Amino acid sequence: MKKAYNILAIIVLVFLSSNLLFSSEMIFIENKGQWDNNINFVSERDGLITTVTNTGVYFDFFQKDNNRITGDVLKLKLLNSNSLNFVASQMLEEKYNYFKGNDQSKWITDVKTFKKLVAENIYEGIDFVYYIDNNNPRYDFIVEPHASIEQIVLQFEGVKDVN
Repeated sequence: MKKAYNILAIIVLVFLSSNLLFSSEMIFIENKGQWDNNINFVSERDGLITTVTNTGVYFDFFQKDNNRITGDVLKLKLLNSNSLNFVASQMLEEKYNYFKGNDQSKWITDVKTFKKLVAENIYEGIDFVYYIDNNNPRYDFIVEPHASIEQIVLQFEGVKDVN
């Protein structure tokens, strides 16, 4: 009977692990050296990869059909703003590990994940908050009293048609 419980426990653990591994919940993954230095955070879900840098946010919309990937990349820039020095908050328990090659010194472990990023004072008296809402990326501007919202100028690069 003990053997049956052990097998059941293993099946339950495999089921729970696979649900976590294949979760489609969008989160921000910090860059600890697994990507280019200009990337701060990456988030991904079906059909969208978001890359957060100090100069803007890239939205890579894609579709997979017949072993072919097609899509568009848009870049959100905040014109005339200060650098987007994002600080992560709302840390999650989920962590990632990146094992590339056989050289253990190049392995990257305990990569943290977050639900929210904040870039303070991107314009005088204005913060930029980028977060996940119902598994979709969303951003808000937090404007202090008497700060001018006219400082905020958004530019989307890569837009082909806005109809």
